This record gives sequence, structure tokens and C-alpha cells, in this order.
Amino acid sequence: MNALPGAADNLDVNPGFADAAARNFLPGPQAALIDRGLDVAGLDLDLMLLPRRFDDPRFVGPAGTADVGAHEWAGSLLRPFGTPAPGNVVWLLIQAPNEPFRAFQMASSLGTGPIDLGARKLALALDPLFILSVGGVLPDVFVGYPGLLDGSGDSAAALVVPNVQALRGHVLHSAAVVQGLAGIGSISNTATLTIQ
Repeated sequence: MNALPGAADNLDVNPGFADAAARNFLPGPQAALIDRGLDVAGLDLDLMLLPRRFDDPRFVGPAGTADVGAHEWAGSLLRPFGTPAPGNVVWLLIQAPNEPFRAFQMASSLGTGPIDLGARKLALALDPLFILSVGGVLPDVFVGYPGLLDGSGDSAAALVVPNVQALRGHVLHSAAVVQGLAGIGSISNTATLTIQ
């Protein structure tokens, strides 16, 4: 590990692989490998062709620093797709390439938190909409809110906006929490939608 100039700082910690027992050597969400590598000129992609130096604001590491190892931690990304308007469906696409085949819980709220999840924070408000979205009370509105990522770490949930004109102008915030091997895995960014 000291073959490169300046590589004298070895890590003597559990690397925090996603699932080493199953031979998944991708960095897990709490991996000590994140933002601890050396920047090597010309090495801009990891083994899965994901960009190096991914800066997830939930981790405290020097900005623009690569991760140790063949794989860069990609976090989980939530992207809305569709027009948020009464009567429409908004798809919430989640990508967590380091966490294939894991369960996730999507949630929505009217405000931003944070909600304390122990050592982690969820940037949603613990309001009535949050309770409805995670409680399974309105399965025709919050479709696929608990779900399972596929082999690529992708999935989608749908927010079916009720056909109520009074919802126009309301701002909704959504995020996903991916289940880790021992508790919480990754927490996505917060997607903000204004009902049109």
C-alpha cells in the first residue's frame, strides 16, 4: 500500500465493505474508506465506471478526495420524474449502486427536519404527511414506499398526487432510507416538489 509517493498513511480499521461475507467489496455507507484515498492523475473512474471523488455532503471528508479501493462510494440518489400536479403521478427514482437487493423506505413530509435517527439525520419533518407516508395508511397515494432495490441498486416509488386543487402551491419533501446489514444504510438526498 505504500507503493505510491505520499502513501505512507495506512488505515488500520475495518474497511466497512457493503457485505464482505457475500463477496460484495463495495464500500458500505459507513465505510472508513470514504474520502480517505489518494488522488491519482488520470484515475477519474472506479471499477464500475462511476466517477471518483464523489462528494456526499453527509460525510465529513476533504472535498474532492477519492475513496480507498477499486470502488467509489456512490451514496443513494433520489430523483423525481413527472409533473407534480393534482391527479398526476410523480415517480421517485432511487439509485444506490453500492447497496443492491436491499430494502428501502421512502418518506415524504411538508417540512424539513431533521429527524434524528441516532447518529444519522433525515432531512424531513416528523409531520402528519410523514406519518401517513411511512405508515402504509394511504397505499394508493404512496405507492412502493417500502420497496426493494434491484441487482443494480435501482428502484422507484410513486407519489400519486390526489386530485385536490387546494394542494397547489404546497411543497413536499421526499427522501429514502436504505436498510443496511446492521441498521440504516444510506440516506438519499431530499427531493423537493412544489405542487403545480
